[in-house]
Amino acid sequence: MALTNVVVKDDNGTAGIGDDFNPTAITSGGFNTGDINHNGVLDVGETWHYKATGTAQLGSYVNNATATTAAYSDTAGHSVTPTATDSSDYEGFSSRALTQGFWGSHTDVWDNIDGNEGNPSKSAKASGVLSSLDVNPSQDDPTTTKIDESKYLLLGDTNSDGIANDAHDLWISISLAKSIESASAGGDARLIMLQQAIATQLNINNGVAQPDNLIDEAVMWLKSQGAWSTAGANLDADSNGFIDTNGAGTALAGNTLKTNTNAWTKYVDVTDPASITANGEGLKNALMWFNQGQLVTSGSGGHVGWFNGTNIVDEHPNTLDQFWVTLHEVGGLTGIS
Repeated sequence: MALTNVVVKDDNGTAGIGDDFNPTAITSGGFNTGDINHNGVLDVGETWHYKATGTAQLGSYVNNATATTAAYSDTAGHSVTPTATDSSDYEGFSSRALTQGFWGSHTDVWDNIDGNEGNPSKSAKASGVLSSLDVNPSQDDPTTTKIDESKYLLLGDTNSDGIANDAHDLWISISLAKSIESASAGGDARLIMLQQAIATQLNINNGVAQPDNLIDEAVMWLKSQGAWSTAGANLDADSNGFIDTNGAGTALAGNTLKTNTNAWTKYVDVTDPASITANGEGLKNALMWFNQGQLVTSGSGGHVGWFNGTNIVDEHPNTLDQFWVTLHEVGGLTGIS
């Protein structure tokens, strides 16, 4: 049956109709490129072509296309309006995370000092790379004495509110964090982990959805908690919520933690039920892969996956510990077993 008055409508999948639109017919010589005999009628055996464009978005996207034509009468004399619907969807992933090197060279956007941002940082804000000119949300808590939290960065701040409100939080002074982020780690496992953990926290503060509780996992290693109780660094020996430093606050307290110790090499169960193990280097790598845009998410409540340079693979719901499953499935990654 040949059909006339073909209309294709694009439904964005929302409750309202204000964001729906009609895709554009692809034409040549005034006829749809699928109109083989150029008679303006969708004949049997023809496939007509339409296109619609839009900006890819983060998270889940559903698209419903509906085609209708003018009514025709069947053999019994009944009026029938042909219609056909097809749907498509995608999961938009973000690679907006920034590397340790970026944060180490742009310390003016997380030092909590208003107005000291240089032109490179201002350009990064203007281009949308940065969500604000200072992404550190920490503020002084008047209920604490002798400590000004605005001079610190809170690691484990999953909701980026600058408030220490659970067991997996750890304060580090901005001055110490800046020196760690922009200097060589010198083979000290504590500094190697902190460099990536600081970058991960700053990415979270910059609005990038983390793989579920990745930063908390790092804090657990830094405090020797949970699965990392026998394979961590314990940088908060007095359990006051602040990283232990020398008297001047210019370096970590204690001796260098070598990368041939249990804290770096011992594999521990990182999923429940226990089936995947990782060591300190594997955790550092997970942080680094997130900061480098390889371990990616599609936003809060979305999915986590691995970007192999071309496609997103080994995708899972972005729920607790699922980033470990993704990394395990990628295979061959150092520190993941």
